[in-house]
Amino acid sequence: MLDSSSGLPGCYYATFPSPAWQVGRCSTPTGMIPANIGAQYGDEVASTTGTIGDSSGTFPSETNFTSETDNILGSDYFSLQANSNIFSTTCGSFFNCTGQPVTGWEQFLAQSGKFGRVRVVIEYWLVNYTAPGSGNEYCPSGDVPGGGTAWQSAGYSCTAFSAVYSPEPTAQSPAYLNDMGLGGSANLQSSGYDSVVYCFTTSCYEVNVNDTVIYLYKH
Repeated sequence: MLDSSSGLPGCYYATFPSPAWQVGRCSTPTGMIPANIGAQYGDEVASTTGTIGDSSGTFPSETNFTSETDNILGSDYFSLQANSNIFSTTCGSFFNCTGQPVTGWEQFLAQSGKFGRVRVVIEYWLVNYTAPGSGNEYCPSGDVPGGGTAWQSAGYSCTAFSAVYSPEPTAQSPAYLNDMGLGGSANLQSSGYDSVVYCFTTSCYEVNVNDTVIYLYKH
């Protein structure tokens, strides 16, 4: 049940056995923590001669993993991610860097723990973003359409988030990975939207965003 609703921008949910997607309530992301895991950090990545329109994954077999602890965020804070490779693109027309060549990166996320609920969201990056000729790092102005955030500095890069869907269930322990799935798509079925879908047991939750924020579908 990881297929996109292919609906309008916004947040949606569906619960088995009904195949119908229902309108959910999006919210503006607050306290979002950049999740900088991906290709440029040494992970293995898929390659193809064309483009990949969508990707999804589940955990069909996982045992004896009951908790997670780190010295920054504490216990049982984790995220499921479907990430693009980094790619050369241009900033979307929503921002003041229109036409400027940039290095883009897009992450489809479900974050759990710390904030009390699972948060389903798309994260955008402008990697090593620098103003042309100025030598000064800055991030473009303008918000991600549909209730997302403004760009913010993250090291030498800029990051922004789409609107977030924080539905029930409440934050889950890693012990329940077998019941989780995540999918991400770029302009799926020529819908004009990028989508992230998170599923837990018999329910799925989706966020759709205009696909021209950093033009992942072209790459």
